[in-house]
This record gives sequence, structure tokens and C-alpha cells, in this order.
Amino acid sequence: MLIKRPPPAPAGAEAETKPRDAITELLLGNGHEVQAVGPSKTVLAAQKALVKLGFVLKPDGVMGATTRQAIERYERDHGRASRGELTPAISRLLSAESGVPIN
Repeated sequence: MLIKRPPPAPAGAEAETKPRDAITELLLGNGHEVQAVGPSKTVLAAQKALVKLGFVLKPDGVMGATTRQAIERYERDHGRASRGELTPAISRLLSAESGVPIN
């Protein structure tokens, strides 16, 4: 499959000033460093706490969609706004309720 690219801008033409997203910047190599996202001990502990509280997910230390959904459900179950983020407040609640230490 051939991908057609637009012709280069004439000499002296101003560059396009459209905002670019992070992926475009990364692909263009505009000085952004790539950071590997790996397992987190904090996320792993929160996942173990969620499992202990009856949520179904695989504790792997990675903050994926299933973990976010479990946190959202936990927040809703506790009358909180569901954001799906592992905040310090949610970590404290999970730890207190499950008995699993979360740092």
C-alpha cells in the first residue's frame, strides 16, 4: 500500500501552525523522550486490594482499562465521583477496607 504525502512547502513558506498531539510529536521525533510504562508496586497493591474486596481483575501492576473500571466501580459503591484514578484518597480507602498496605 502506498501512502501519498503532501508535496513539500515552497521555500520561504511559513510552517503550518496546527496543534499536534503527543503521538504526532513522537512520530516526528521532536525531542520528546519515550518513557516505558511498566508495572507499578502501588498499582499492584491496589489491584490486590480490589481483588480481596471481590473485584475481578488480574493483578499485574499495570493501570489498564480493567483496573480503571474496577476503581470507578469502587468509587461509585462508596458514593464518590467515579474517575478511575488511583488517588492517594482512594489508595487509603482501599488499604483500610482490604487490609492490604498500599504505598
